[in-house]
Amino acid sequence: MNKPWLVILAVMLGGSIIKYGILQYLIFSPVIAVIIDLLVFSACYLTLRRYPYIDLKRSMQFIGVIIALEILFDLGIINELIREIVFFILIAWGISKQGGSGGPPRQRHKWHK
Repeated sequence: MNKPWLVILAVMLGGSIIKYGILQYLIFSPVIAVIIDLLVFSACYLTLRRYPYIDLKRSMQFIGVIIALEILFDLGIINELIREIVFFILIAWGISKQGGSGGPPRQRHKWHK
């Protein structure tokens, strides 16, 4: 696992600890939970933007689906079982699509032959 993904994992875990560990016992509001999710999403974007070798579009789509599931769960639109099923399907899709198109990785520049 690369360093940027460890940072993203730490940001997501930190957001979950704040949302479910601290704020749930003080004052839990779906609006505050959505704001925390959007802050986590923006922190993930700022982290991934610094690394040119990461496919920003695909990575943000993957993280965006995870954050969207969290927002739907926080608002009470979906229940926990549906969230977990979709999350595991997303993880399986991410593992099966590791190489992108299935072929060798595209060269970024002509001189990287």
